[in-house]
Amino acid sequence: RAAAAAAAAETPQATTETPPADVEAAAKAQLRGVEKRLKSIRGLAAKETLDDAERKKLARRDDLEAARAALSAVLAGFAAKRRAADAVMGQLDDVQFDDSYECACCREVLELPVKLPCGHEYCRECVALVASRATRPSDVVCPLCRAPFYDGAKCRVAVAEKTRRKLKRATGRCHCGATLPLAGLRDHLRSCGAAAVYFAPRSKLGHELCPAPVFYSEKTPLSSSPAASSPLEDALLRRFRHVAPERPPPPPEPVPESTPEPR
Repeated sequence: RAAAAAAAAETPQATTETPPADVEAAAKAQLRGVEKRLKSIRGLAAKETLDDAERKKLARRDDLEAARAALSAVLAGFAAKRRAADAVMGQLDDVQFDDSYECACCREVLELPVKLPCGHEYCRECVALVASRATRPSDVVCPLCRAPFYDGAKCRVAVAEKTRRKLKRATGRCHCGATLPLAGLRDHLRSCGAAAVYFAPRSKLGHELCPAPVFYSEKTPLSSSPAASSPLEDALLRRFRHVAPERPPPPPEPVPESTPEPR
């Protein structure tokens, strides 16, 4: 038990600072080292006479076996989460609907679509998210054509009435095999199968189609990329091709060397 506890203490753990991919790589590296040492110890067990150094090495076999079990359990947990993520991705890929009703932001079927002044249509919640992540008024723009839709007081957004009527008539197919109107497909997916964890509950945005943005000078800035997450979340993020990584800060400008004054 003491050996198992010591091995568990040395096993890498995921923290808010350490990405899961780094934890998994460290566990694989440690497991390779443990197996290499166990391989050398197995040869000592067949010897009839051992010196003191070999006896000490052989006495560590139980500790190494416990460490190998702990590291194997960590890697098995990552593999299980990866299988769960692949199952979710498989269900998401089985959802069928006309691509003309796909939101260019979330890459899913339109939900409560709204129209921007440029004519492009998105989910109401996606437009609100674009506005909430803006750092200044010039950033409140259409994700496709970069046309602004904020006039300094409010977001110029209108209900896409024609598209909403079409969504009530058009049908799509869920991964479970159910066929239903596209207007209710997203609500159905929120409670259907393992892929339901992918769809967050609908946000309560109030009576405004798109709330006026509050810029970073008045709130805590949002990160431009997702924080370190679980393997399940990392696998699901592969569905979004528009998520960009954090940009590194620009290098500091070189300080010009001062020229010595002539004597």
